[in-house]
Amino acid sequence: MDTLQFRLDILNKSGIITDKERDVLEKWIDIIMEFSKDFDSVKLERMITHCAMMMKRKRDNEDIGRLPDEMFQTIKEHHNYNDCVELFNKMNELYQVNSEEEKYLILHLCSLFEKE
Repeated sequence: MDTLQFRLDILNKSGIITDKERDVLEKWIDIIMEFSKDFDSVKLERMITHCAMMMKRKRDNEDIGRLPDEMFQTIKEHHNYNDCVELFNKMNELYQVNSEEEKYLILHLCSLFEKE
């Protein structure tokens, strides 16, 4: 968890995320950890960085681009897809994301709990 806090510090001090966005990311981490502690911490750090960039894109009115339908179809077949959609919905209650960012975030969540 210390490396996550360090990462959040860097993202916040560099201006990629605001203080309010940092609070949201910390709550998102809590939601994920309440769901399961059985995840890859490196993947969580990567996902948090993606989320920070997503928040910056939202502030800057930038678009991430479209996730290919074939790729998202593969994600929908993931054994944790339904749980990850539920997690996303809880996260989205705290900070709204658009439908394309939603797909990428669900992809990250599925990856987070994937055993390699």
